[in-house]
Amino acid sequence: MLPLSGLRVIDWTTAVAGPFGGMVMADLGAEVIHISRTGPVSSGSPADCGRNKKSLPIDLITKEGKEILRRLIKTADIFLENFSFGATDEMGFSYDEVLKLNPRIVYIALKGYGDGPYERRPAYDPDIEAETGILRLSGLPGGEPVRLPGSIIDKTTGIWCAFYAVLAIMQRENTGKGQYIKVGMYEDSALLASQNMVFYQLYDKLLGPAGMGKSTTRYYETLNSWVYLAVHTDDEWTRFCSAFNVSVQDELLFKTAEARTSNSDAVEKIIQGIFSKMTTEKILAKLSGNISLNIYSVI
Repeated sequence: MLPLSGLRVIDWTTAVAGPFGGMVMADLGAEVIHISRTGPVSSGSPADCGRNKKSLPIDLITKEGKEILRRLIKTADIFLENFSFGATDEMGFSYDEVLKLNPRIVYIALKGYGDGPYERRPAYDPDIEAETGILRLSGLPGGEPVRLPGSIIDKTTGIWCAFYAVLAIMQRENTGKGQYIKVGMYEDSALLASQNMVFYQLYDKLLGPAGMGKSTTRYYETLNSWVYLAVHTDDEWTRFCSAFNVSVQDELLFKTAEARTSNSDAVEKIIQGIFSKMTTEKILAKLSGNISLNIYSVI
């Protein structure tokens, strides 16, 4: 039995963050009913966020449609919405109204921003990438900003929604009452750039784009594609040198992480000289028995 088996979730969401959060709950065993729009207008929920859900088209402009949703709310454990500020209030499904129907319900309002001066502002994934500073960390040094792939902000926020829902259900076991939870995309994504915050606090400087990486933790071009090398420890460096016949002199010269970092150009020249003469498949095959394959990923 999955951990959320027996729970019913009303997923009244559009775009990506909300639907993804509902999908995570469905994957964990909850019965998730996605409320979609009727007619030719798309509900705005992407196809990759519908896994394991049920879908119920309702015309919420009508009294009949609203009554159907009210009846569902009475049977639900979690109510998830991600509409713009005040929209659910206007529709008659504010937290106060939903609470009257079901005092045990966990009501999750997913917004672009939490309480404060920006709470009325709409937001999408790229907006939050830029405002949190995450966008500054992507791309190549000196180049144009590069968006993170796969709606990372949206999906991270969706995961937070599922996490908060689980915590609220656990608390309900003790109190018998549900609660209202506001999830802000900005607030819950800011820590994705925590390394930038800490670096600024310590050194009064902002980190720049990570680019391809450095030294033994970077992308390298092979004969037919690219491979990401992630050699962090001194022991991994020793095993790497053994697997690829790096000269004993070079192995000893860059034996410590400090030496490899301080002399990244020289280390990169050694590694690129090896990888550029081999296919990605040959590189991975050569690793067998020497270095754990999970420290390499191929694109």
